[in-house]
Amino acid sequence: MSLRKIRVVAATEFFHLLKTKVFLLSLILVPSLSLSLGYAWNYLEKRPDQAQRRVGVLDRSGVLLEALKTESLQKSGARYEILTVPGVGQSPAQTRAAALDRVRRGDLFAVLEIPPHPFATRGDGASFAYYSATPSYGDLPAWLSEVLNNEIRMRRYRSLGLSDSAVRATEKHVPVEEYRVVQRAGASPDDQVAAVEPSEFLVPVGSMLLLFLMVMLTAPQMMSSVIEEKMSRISEVLLASVTPFDLMVGKLAACCGASTVVGALYLAIGLALAKHLGYSAMISVENVLYFFVFLLLAVFLHGSLYMAVGAACSQPKDAQGMLAPLVLVTAAPMVALNALMQDPSGALATGLSFFPLSAPFVLCFRLNSHPGPSLGETALSIAVTLAATLACVWAASRIFRIGLLSQGKAPGPLQLFRWVFSD
Repeated sequence: MSLRKIRVVAATEFFHLLKTKVFLLSLILVPSLSLSLGYAWNYLEKRPDQAQRRVGVLDRSGVLLEALKTESLQKSGARYEILTVPGVGQSPAQTRAAALDRVRRGDLFAVLEIPPHPFATRGDGASFAYYSATPSYGDLPAWLSEVLNNEIRMRRYRSLGLSDSAVRATEKHVPVEEYRVVQRAGASPDDQVAAVEPSEFLVPVGSMLLLFLMVMLTAPQMMSSVIEEKMSRISEVLLASVTPFDLMVGKLAACCGASTVVGALYLAIGLALAKHLGYSAMISVENVLYFFVFLLLAVFLHGSLYMAVGAACSQPKDAQGMLAPLVLVTAAPMVALNALMQDPSGALATGLSFFPLSAPFVLCFRLNSHPGPSLGETALSIAVTLAATLACVWAASRIFRIGLLSQGKAPGPLQLFRWVFSD
């Protein structure tokens, strides 16, 4: 291994990456799109859908239709126009069929069918039937359910002799205020807790997503670069001057450098946004340093796998079959994100912290969560990941030295395993 040659390869590849259109787009376009989407989401949140929708109601109870009409005029901003579906001289099935036909023609947005006895408190009870050609619009059925159940509940209370004011006092909502227990030596009991902010999940999730984005922006690009050099025979010229291991490590170092530049820019934007929103106290300098440590480990680990696949393939189409498993392995921690949010110190989170392919992402999440991992657990996880990274780089370099000069059909998994241990 020649450090001078690795440094030359890394510098050349790094400056080449800085000049590529893909890198420039990731440097400028992705933050611009992210900010635009954030402002668009905020804009749409402040301007909800106010389009009026016509709702036909088949009220077989005879009493709930008026409650819907009153509530629609008073509290829904008249967004829903409640209409009576006539059914004189028709059977229930005929009335329903005629109403559904109006939905199909677009005359009605939805039809609601109220059963004859919705106030029953015994037996299986009755249910409301909601028909719409646009079932993805969930605000309307949610609003109908809330209004109807409130009215039914009030009528049931009245049948028991309770007044409306007594019912409201009885059903007064008592909120639950959440506090997080913190470690503060010598502090009073009141200082041992801190109010839980709803936004606390943004920092751990955001850091994990950012790390995943950095890996997916750079590692597949390195695979494509290796395939292009192999197809154009440039790799054969390079191997006349450097060893396969030096060439691969130099390319990985350049990949890490490019990821660090992009990650620093995105992280700076995120920190500025957190400061603007008042969340800067939730991000420590220590965790920022950990982020870059995990970024280097993740790019070296996953980048070596992508480059080994690129070296083993002679055509881009050959790499497509191997790319899907690599992407699934890289994205595996994202699948467990909901479970990690529920229990950041549980068995699943701890296990994924010691599995090398997922450890950088999961640890990045856990260090920004509460409770976080202990210092010993963090150090051990980093050590395991570092050892696995060195092993993967070594194994990938063995595949790289043979695959870079091989042509023809792409090797299978068993053939790649043989290449790792062949002389």
